[in-house]
Amino acid sequence: MSEERQKTSIFHRLYHGETAIDFVGRRNIGFVLSAVVIVAGVISLLTQGLNYGIDFKGGTSWEVEAPGVSVEDARDAVRPFGLGDATIQTLGSDRIRVASDTQTPEEQARITEALADLARVETGQVSVNDVGPSWGKAVTKKARNALVVFFVLISIYISLRFEWKMAVAA
Repeated sequence: MSEERQKTSIFHRLYHGETAIDFVGRRNIGFVLSAVVIVAGVISLLTQGLNYGIDFKGGTSWEVEAPGVSVEDARDAVRPFGLGDATIQTLGSDRIRVASDTQTPEEQARITEALADLARVETGQVSVNDVGPSWGKAVTKKARNALVVFFVLISIYISLRFEWKMAVAA
């Protein structure tokens, strides 16, 4: 990029304060937009809650190479086992993942067979991942603790580097 063009770029002018935009004078617009986004996020969190995966709440997931199989086909295959509302995803263009609450070993075997039949593969090619609820709770607790420690450390860093008022705001 030429030096002349670099000097006239918007980023160069913003960095050097060579703009005519009154950011401080329009701070209320920024406050309102931030408040709208935050309130929308809080409302969504309160009304819809979090969608924990099986890693956090426990459960069973099946994954199989199934070219040409749609989510609807997979849902129809597992519906007889009471998994009509299971989480079903396509991974890439030809893999299907079905995730549900923890199943008994007998139910897991029947669901594995149904998915193998659907994908036209051997049952050994269907990978089954079973996560117990106690392990999921442990992971959730560790994730929460890590998040709290992260926020505390970031607040300490901002307090030392800038001002404590900025750390509180952050």
